[in-house]
Amino acid sequence: MDAFFYSSPRLLHDEHKAYVFLFGISNHNWGILVLYFAMIF
Repeated sequence: MDAFFYSSPRLLHDEHKAYVFLFGISNHNWGILVLYFAMIF
């Protein structure tokens, strides 16, 4: 239970990064900005 609890934030964070990255690819105007934030976070 504890292991799942501590691993959840990382999994959600990785999924968020993947979603933002794909969103940036589908929207060329925001591509550079999204990649910039993706490298930070």
